[in-house]
Amino acid sequence: MNDLFWKIHSNNRREGPGSEKTTKLALDITRPFLKKDPKVLDIACGPGAASTVLAKELDTKILCMEPHQPFLDQLKEKAKNEGLEDKIITKNGKFEDLKDMKERFDLIWCEGAIYIPGVEKGLSHFKNVLSEDGIIAFSDAVFLKEEVASECEKFWTEAYPEITTINGIIKKINEAGLRLVGCFVEPHSDWENYFKDIQDNINRLRAQLKDNKEAQDYLDEEEYEINIFKKYKDEYSYCFFICRK
Repeated sequence: MNDLFWKIHSNNRREGPGSEKTTKLALDITRPFLKKDPKVLDIACGPGAASTVLAKELDTKILCMEPHQPFLDQLKEKAKNEGLEDKIITKNGKFEDLKDMKERFDLIWCEGAIYIPGVEKGLSHFKNVLSEDGIIAFSDAVFLKEEVASECEKFWTEAYPEITTINGIIKKINEAGLRLVGCFVEPHSDWENYFKDIQDNINRLRAQLKDNKEAQDYLDEEEYEINIFKKYKDEYSYCFFICRK
């Protein structure tokens, strides 16, 4: 079903919950700590929903790293259309590649992707390439309550075993030797932005593959995440965290 996965997750406006407004809000929290013309890394940038916002707002070059080349190709086209070709620098790479990088960055951005290595490993990777006075901004899925509905807990602990609460993430930040600068919970609309394209793709594929039971079962699994959100959106969300040395 790998092919079907990419049919659902290709050419979408974004590959995780978020919005331009949320990116700008997180960026505003970092501004007091950023030097002029900062060196910026957007790691696991996907198709670059945040990358172009950072480039415009900071008026500086953004190194955009992502292991899935079609996302980088999509980002290049987006940058071209928005007149940002000179500011968006793409590089095919993953989190583990940071340990061998010689560059140091004043701002490391990771919107909706730190779950891939996990927060502890992700922060460790970031610190390898963080400048002395650098700042890290990342978003991650969190439970908003100490106790959540059993169906919600089962879904998330199977999908993302490391999921925790906001306080759990703050504890990990402190254990990494970093200081929290600010954090905020993303609104429901950020999830709705993300799920809109996903749902449209699912509906289209259902019609195309109506006689393929295996495909229909897979689409059910993908749609289940959307249904979990509709039922339990007050029990979990993405939260943005901004921290520094």
